[in-house]
Amino acid sequence: MVSIGELRRQQSSYFLRTMQCFRSAAVILAACYAFFFLSRLLRGDGYSGVLLDSDVQSFGGATSALGRRIVKRIDGKASGMPWKLVDWGNPLSSEEESTFTCTMTSFVSFASGETAQICVHEEDGVSDTIKKTGRLTHCNILPVIWNDSTQDKTDESLYYVEIGANIGSCVMEMLLGTKARIIAFEPHPMNLYNIKKTVSQLDKSYQDRLMLFPIGLGGESTTSKIYSATGNMGNSVIGKIIKDRPSQKFEEKNQFPVYVERLDSILNSERIKVGLMKMDAQGFECNILEGMGRELAECIDVLKFEHTLRWLSEQGCTDLLPRLSDYSFDLYRDYNGGKFGGLVNISVGLPCKFCELFAKRKSSN
Repeated sequence: MVSIGELRRQQSSYFLRTMQCFRSAAVILAACYAFFFLSRLLRGDGYSGVLLDSDVQSFGGATSALGRRIVKRIDGKASGMPWKLVDWGNPLSSEEESTFTCTMTSFVSFASGETAQICVHEEDGVSDTIKKTGRLTHCNILPVIWNDSTQDKTDESLYYVEIGANIGSCVMEMLLGTKARIIAFEPHPMNLYNIKKTVSQLDKSYQDRLMLFPIGLGGESTTSKIYSATGNMGNSVIGKIIKDRPSQKFEEKNQFPVYVERLDSILNSERIKVGLMKMDAQGFECNILEGMGRELAECIDVLKFEHTLRWLSEQGCTDLLPRLSDYSFDLYRDYNGGKFGGLVNISVGLPCKFCELFAKRKSSN
């Protein structure tokens, strides 16, 4: 017969063994979770939801805790596409290095006078201009608008966004001429190579301010083809060939498959403030607005864009100005002395076939 004391000792021993099992199970579960999470980071997997403070990444501006909440995702997994945000720790693949080439030349910021080397194409209108003058003139106004703005520049949710970055001339102007945090989109592999080559040679403090997405933007997540004119990489068009002139050539070597995403699937409208956006998409602007959505459009204070009738007509976007007005923007022809001028009457239209315009949010005039 077992004594009461022996029975209590047995119960105590059983209780201790049970607790040890629970502790062991908890440790194993925690270890499994840590291994799973770490393996995702090592593989560079992205996230389809909003990134959290605990998600450690190495993608330039995305390392900022708040900056990571600015973007919803850093790769194309959610849409079944293999693109990834450029990692400034390892921006260029061996395939890119063996496929593309560029020439380094001096870039001089209009706003600050600071200089750096920029990677340009051998034969290209934009590249030739930078070789001759040290910069691209139509980028000059961007740092002026940014620096004139009364918005709190220390606000970590405030960004400059560039859609259609080309070889990065305006990105460089904003990097050297302001302290802006930058999100840029460029789908063409040849232009992307140039931007990566340029920024990879800059100080890390510049790299940390730039998130570069290797994609185009449109009304849906899809794949497409981008066509570039011979000698004018600035005329790179998604989906079709649109010529500057009848004799212009589009060689097959400059045509590439590209990935296209909706902007509202990338940027978080609940977090971001876009102090300034530049959009240069060769007539694809209406598709971009469709993929932007009203909520994200409401986060934009100023938008600089081109109004080019031939490209807009070819892409079915002749109603670009009414669309912007419907998104609560006033449209202007110029910017001087801290003020926008030349208000555009959209019911009358524009007298020019090619205009550089500004859209200013009505509530922020």
